Amino acid sequence: MSISVKPFLLSAKALFCLYLSLSLWFSSPAALAKTYVTAHAEQQGFVVVARIDSPIPSLTAYQLGGIFLDKNRKIHGLLIQPLDLEAWQGVKQAFYKHTVQKNASQLNAYWARKLFTGRGKPPRSVPDVKSIYHYLRRNKQAIAYMAVEDADLNRVRIIYTVE
Repeated sequence: MSISVKPFLLSAKALFCLYLSLSLWFSSPAALAKTYVTAHAEQQGFVVVARIDSPIPSLTAYQLGGIFLDKNRKIHGLLIQPLDLEAWQGVKQAFYKHTVQKNASQLNAYWARKLFTGRGKPPRSVPDVKSIYHYLRRNKQAIAYMAVEDADLNRVRIIYTVE
């Protein structure tokens, strides 16, 4: 007597639902909180600013991506000097997601390749918004991103906005 066994096949959609259910079931509270923070950060508004008397014109997301990835830092003959926040959270995450569609690990891999080949240099890192204002005061060709609520319109000019 022989027993025939039929393979049990699941559709791709069913497998994805099973994976999602199991990952949520076995996730730690910290992992769930990180997921929430990530989703919230992608919705956070930000502005890109320059010094109030800067000759830098308004820019597009595409131009910002080129500037911050060191693909093209010249706009209308001006050499733009981007400033990057050090901490990978909130506004930095929203900025890179919006302009270059990259997360932290993708951006780190990008810069590792560029630095190894000698074909690029990441933007200058600053620890906080106070440092951004300090650097912008000394440099007409610098730009930086920050949360909408951090922009002081008496000190900076907004050249790009996402709300």
